[in-house]
Parts: sequence; structure tokens; C-alpha cells
Amino acid sequence: MSDAAPRRWKTGFTSLRHRNYRLYWFGQAVSITGQWMQATAQGWLVLQLTNRPLEVGLVTALQFTPTLLLAIFGGTIADRFDRHKVVRITQTLAMTQAILYAILVSTGTITLPWVFALALGLGLVNAVDTPVRQSFVVQLVPREEIPNAVALNSLIVNVGRIIGPAVAGIIIAQAGMAPAFWLNAASFIAVIGALVLMDRALMSAPPEKSQESVWAGIKEAVNYARGHATVRLVLVVMFFFGAFGYNFNTLIPLIGKFVLHVDPVQFGGFTSAMGVGSLLGALTATALPGPNPVRLLKAGAAFAGLLATLALVNILPVAYVVLALLGAAAVLFSTAANTLVQTSVEDHMRGRTLSLYWMCFSGTTPIGATFVGVVSTLAGVRSTVIAAGLLCAIGVILGILMRRQTAKP
Repeated sequence: MSDAAPRRWKTGFTSLRHRNYRLYWFGQAVSITGQWMQATAQGWLVLQLTNRPLEVGLVTALQFTPTLLLAIFGGTIADRFDRHKVVRITQTLAMTQAILYAILVSTGTITLPWVFALALGLGLVNAVDTPVRQSFVVQLVPREEIPNAVALNSLIVNVGRIIGPAVAGIIIAQAGMAPAFWLNAASFIAVIGALVLMDRALMSAPPEKSQESVWAGIKEAVNYARGHATVRLVLVVMFFFGAFGYNFNTLIPLIGKFVLHVDPVQFGGFTSAMGVGSLLGALTATALPGPNPVRLLKAGAAFAGLLATLALVNILPVAYVVLALLGAAAVLFSTAANTLVQTSVEDHMRGRTLSLYWMCFSGTTPIGATFVGVVSTLAGVRSTVIAAGLLCAIGVILGILMRRQTAKP
């Protein structure tokens, strides 16, 4: 794929003119906000139950281990089954998990083993849901608008990151944990309702179902990614960022509690500061033409440097500024990575290739979460955050070397 972005790619909010995508987008906006509320409340809940960083890392590891082990099967499902029906099923299961979580917190019967079990259950659902949901987007917009649709998805993720943690922090301080979990459960009504209201006649046809075995399909996907220069570069760099840089559910609670010693309201604002920057980054991404590897690596380098800088901050307002910049770099990097994969692969390989992408993005989280939990316990939170930034920098360096190697005649 050329580094020059095709001029036909749409920018701004053009994808919202399509009814099905508009329904999907608004439904996801509500649901993702609720999920960020639950993620914020869960990190604070584990710290209340244990007051130790190790368990925060273990909960995150359990939630994302299924993605590491099973996402490739989710991608196979995306390439073989009706994506619209599969997403309805997975979103319903995720809502069921949220309702159970809310009941246990409300009745005061929540314990650490329950948190572990619920995190694992959500991880199993997401291992299928994420690659299917990501590949479903291409059926809702024309191909030339896929980069814009991906950027708009990043926008709603980061709007949710602003609203969800801020509201969760206030709710936790004023009314306790339970309402945050109940609101997340209710938020799924929006996305499930949107899926029900979609006009299937307006959806583009999915790729033809493969007749080969599941294992043959997985082997084909791995070989395809290895032989595709752009996909290979994205996967290698994303491995480092997914494992060590994007562990926000682990890093943010630890930095807030053990470095800056914030209260619940400040904790919500702490996470939201990163979300404000992420929103600006997402808005920037919607206005840019399709990404290229150079932009990906530049955003990655900025992210790595800002993450290491965060470990040296002692003043809360300064931390807010650094987090805002970190959020902008994070969303520019992840949007570039996702769009590069979405637009450079063939339709019949999209689900499986995206599953490999999510294995590197989210599936590596158990590696990083365990790393963060153990190293924080042994060497402190500051040293851990610096190490995470350096490991992300290594990923960028490898990406630069790979790009230069590919460019050689």
C-alpha cells in the first residue's frame, strides 16, 4: 500500500448520512459510555476490595486473555456467519454480564472471585464480539468511506471515555458503586435497539462463506498477514502498544491511587482528562485523509514519550495536561492502525485479519497487565510506567526498521 493517501477517501462526518451506520454509531456511543463507567468502577472496586495493584492487573489479564486465545476464532466467525445476527447475540450476552455484576454489587455480595469470573466471562464474549463488530462496519458504508467510519468509531470511544469515567467518579462518590454498573447494563438497550432497527436491505453483502476448514482458514489468515507488508508492520508495532501501552484500565487506577493519591471524583476527572485529548485526536482523525505508516509511527513515538513522561509528574494539573496529550496520541495511533488494516485487506480476509489485529491490540493485555501488576509491586508504579513507555518505543523502532527493509529495492 502506498504511503500517499487516495484522495477519494471521505473525511468529516460523511458516514453518518447512511441510516444503518447512523443507528450503529449512536447505539455504540451510548453503550461504550456505559462500558467506560463499568471499567472505571471495576478498577476502583478491586482497589477497595484489596488495596493492592497486583489484583487490578490480574482482573484485567483475565478479561483480555480470551481475546489472546480465541479472537482468531471470532474472526473466522465474522468471515463465515451473518455478522448482524452474531453482534446481536454477543451484545445481549454482554448486557447479561452487566446485569449480574450490578446485582452482586447492589446486594453487597460481590467478592474478588466474582470479579474474576465476571471479567473472564466478558472477555469470552468480547473475543467473538470485537472482530465481528469491527468487520460489520464495512457492510454499513461504501468502501471509500471505511476510513471515515473507523475514525468516527474512535470518536465515540473517546467521547465515552470522557463522559463515562467522569460520571462514574461522581456517582461512586455520591451514591456508591452499584449505579455505575446498572447504567452500563441499561446502555446496552441502545445498541441492541439500533441493531434491531437496521434495514438489512441497505447492508452490503458479506463475503462469500469459505468452504475450507476452520484450521485451514486460520492458517490462511496467518500466512496472509505475514506476506502483507502493511499488515505485518501494524501487527508488530501494535503488539508492543497493546501489551504495554494501552493498559489504561490497569495503569490509570494505579497512577491515580499510588502516585497522585486522588479521591474518586478526581479519579474520574483523571481518566476524563485523557479522554478530552482523545476526543481532539479523534476529531483530527476524522478530518484527515486515509493514514499511512509514517503517520502511524509518528503517533506511536509521541505516545511512547508521553507515557514515560507521565511517570515523572507529581502535580495533578500537569498530569491532566500530559494525559490529554497522551489521549490524543493514543487515538491517532490506534485509528491509523485500524484503518490501515481495514482498507488494505481483501474482503474475504477482513474478519480473520482484524482478529489478528485485536489479538495484538487487546489480546496482549494479559501480558502487559501481569507485567504492570508484578513490576508495580516489586519496583513501584513510576518505574513500571517508564518501562511501559520504553517498550512502546521499542515497538516504534522495530516498525521503522521494518518499513526501511520493505522500501529497499
